[in-house]
Amino acid sequence: MNTYKDGKGDDTQVCASLYSPKTGIFMEMFTNEPGVQVYSGNFQGVGADAKIPRKHGLTYPKHVSVCLESQKYPDSPNHPDWVQPTLNPGEKYYSHAAYKFSIK
Repeated sequence: MNTYKDGKGDDTQVCASLYSPKTGIFMEMFTNEPGVQVYSGNFQGVGADAKIPRKHGLTYPKHVSVCLESQKYPDSPNHPDWVQPTLNPGEKYYSHAAYKFSIK
């Protein structure tokens, strides 16, 4: 859910969540930023990456990870009506993201 309204984000409201039915792990994300970028580990543990030794000699399986990163919208400088990522001299920038984990 996009919690960014009227020029500010509401970091008291959940903006994204992830759930694993296999483990029961539930994660909620809170941020004051307007956008969330999702990265996945789709290619970890495959190809050349499969041969990189990890802790205790283990390797990562395919689809091992996911990351949620709060940010301004991609391509914002090319869309003047979007929230702009420009920070001018003397201005302060505040960005907040929090992640809450629980079990369902």
